[in-house]
Amino acid sequence: MPTIFKRALSIAVATAVVAVIIPQQTQAGAYPTNVCVSKKIKAAGKFCQSALIAWAKYQANPAADTGGVKRDAAIAKAATKLASVWDKANQAAAKKNAECTVTSVDAETAEADLRAAVDGLQAVIRAGGDDNDAGDRKCRSKIFKAAGKLCSGLLKAQSKHIKVPGKDRDRSKLAAGRDNATSKFTSAYAKASPFCSAPAPAEASVTAEVTTIEDDTIISTTTSPSLPTVFTQEIPPTTVSYKGEDLSPLCSKGTPYSFFYRRGTVNKLLMYYQGGGACWDNTTCWIANTCKQEAGPGDNPDLVGTGFADSNDPRNPFKDWHVVFVSYCTCDVHWGDNDKRYNTGVIHHRGRVNAKVAEKFAREHFVAPDEVFVSGSSAGAYGTIMNSTFLLEEVYPSAQFEVVGDAGAGVITETWLQNYIDNWGVSKTLPKFVPGMDVPAQDLSIVDVWTSVANAYPNARFAQYQTAYDGSGGGQAAFYNVMKNPITVWTQWWNETCEWNACMTDFVHTIASRAPNFRYYTGPGSAHTIWGLDKLYEDTGPDGSMPKFVDWVQSMRAGDAGWVNVECTDCNQVDTCQGGTDKGFTCATNGDCGGGGTCFLDPTPPTLPSPPYEPGRVVNCPPTTCPCGTIVNCSTP
Repeated sequence: MPTIFKRALSIAVATAVVAVIIPQQTQAGAYPTNVCVSKKIKAAGKFCQSALIAWAKYQANPAADTGGVKRDAAIAKAATKLASVWDKANQAAAKKNAECTVTSVDAETAEADLRAAVDGLQAVIRAGGDDNDAGDRKCRSKIFKAAGKLCSGLLKAQSKHIKVPGKDRDRSKLAAGRDNATSKFTSAYAKASPFCSAPAPAEASVTAEVTTIEDDTIISTTTSPSLPTVFTQEIPPTTVSYKGEDLSPLCSKGTPYSFFYRRGTVNKLLMYYQGGGACWDNTTCWIANTCKQEAGPGDNPDLVGTGFADSNDPRNPFKDWHVVFVSYCTCDVHWGDNDKRYNTGVIHHRGRVNAKVAEKFAREHFVAPDEVFVSGSSAGAYGTIMNSTFLLEEVYPSAQFEVVGDAGAGVITETWLQNYIDNWGVSKTLPKFVPGMDVPAQDLSIVDVWTSVANAYPNARFAQYQTAYDGSGGGQAAFYNVMKNPITVWTQWWNETCEWNACMTDFVHTIASRAPNFRYYTGPGSAHTIWGLDKLYEDTGPDGSMPKFVDWVQSMRAGDAGWVNVECTDCNQVDTCQGGTDKGFTCATNGDCGGGGTCFLDPTPPTLPSPPYEPGRVVNCPPTTCPCGTIVNCSTP
């Protein structure tokens, strides 16, 4: 039997995820930050109702409350209660080692915003009214009361949902709560409006004002409004308490861990897992150094500034999103939890530990995003599929959710899987709540992993991107070459290109056949990863037949007909401009890229021909099959 990947997990490159049918899922309890925010939202609703009741009483007989003194006193009393709830909620979360103070505006700001909103609403309700007419006063007083109940009802529904979103994954209970509050308002409005002698305020106008209060309250309580809108390095303490566990974030050789974040202007979250190779023995970890082993200021995504890392490109769908950028430095594709001693010294494979720390930050600062997009490149693609399960299961179970792995097809040798996967401690970190994943790591193929996750989360969408020949010293074919061959030929990264291509193709085809909400995009050429390449905005392949990757991602998000499996027919190399006025378009030299752009050349061996690479940007693979025969035999234990 040839050496092979009957079970193929992953190594230092990139991947993505999928979804299909839902099995039994664990029901997580309420997380302290969610509880805190839930209390604040409910308190905001009570303040809103109390303030509008105060206005209702005043409106019923303004002459009995000269200057609105009683009205204002009632609103001030409600404000005191609001501040008390705010402070107690923050303190309760802090006692459970969870952040909530920064998560929301402070109580004073919340009160001021709510007061201003209520003032705007009262102006809408009172506009055109006649305070000298008893019927008109009665009409508008009743509308004030109804609007107060609507405001409280909408925010109460939001509060219940945010407390434990896992109990309402499809948001149907939230929708029912909001519909109930709206229906009651409509009924109350219909009973009140006939009393108006002057034209009653339009029901739609009042409803719009109240839903604006609802929307603004959610944003001000769940999105950490004081955080910077530029990428900022977060250096966690040496010990981080999370869900009853003391985590010790660290890089592979003992240097401190850090990650980056940015607050957006829309309530959507991008979780991105950085790439950087992998290592698994003394040679790869200490001699060849086949992975990124430190995290620091150089990881700032703004330093890339191209592809989806370009926040200034209007075509970038993520330019306005919150972002948590999970830096990489543990050489275990973000999966590990093991301090492994090799001959030269200890490597701290704490990828999953570090990812948990970033996960904690995300859930405590961006509590209830409408949409979550999880991605990562190279080693980060494997971090994508692993860590998205925890985000889907407990952290953001009711958000619209997409997962895209960038350049991580999981083609490895069975020898590697059996001998080295446990060096990372992966068996401790697998998402065992996902049916099919509660097995030793050595018993899993990458096809099993993707399909299991897909079956568990049918409402999410999952995808993989890769180029047909994924080359260079850090590419997928290169790591497959390292696994199969002695160190003397490791630099000849092109050696296993065709075999890798055959297996990658079998893998993604099989996953797609087993998972209805999984798609793959196999682009032309040998570039390793696409996230930071401007080609994603313009490249349609050598023959112009392929959709632009950015359009394909947008179709994925929309779930429309454009989200289909894509595979190059002309898979030869494609060179494209990075930056400049011709960003993303094909080029041959830097001179083809105006405005200071450079021509990114698909990786090519230093001398040609070096099969399968030939002159003329041609890659010529003869008919090749996965060495073990069929994908079923390769991937199914």
